Amino acid sequence: MHAIYRQNLGFTHFIIGRKHADAPYDDKSAIWGDFDAQEIFKKLGGELAIHTVNVGFAAYFEEIGRVGLVEDNPARRRSRSPAPRSARSSARASCPTLA
Repeated sequence: MHAIYRQNLGFTHFIIGRKHADAPYDDKSAIWGDFDAQEIFKKLGGELAIHTVNVGFAAYFEEIGRVGLVEDNPARRRSRSPAPRSARSSARASCPTLA
């Protein structure tokens, strides 16, 4: 529905991220998997003129000094693991765009 609303307002692209529009159950367990929204959208039938942009797992990478996608960072691509939480926390404190 979100993509249809945006299409009707004239948008040409719709970003679908990791855990898109996810809210946990009361016990904090996940309702959906990390990339379920992207998979569901691929399987939709009908004609939709808006283009989707699927975004993977993003994290702060100390070695490049910014937030980036795991698949775009050669140092992390093989392990598929984000930078340690402490690196992300310190980046938020020192970088106004991450606060």
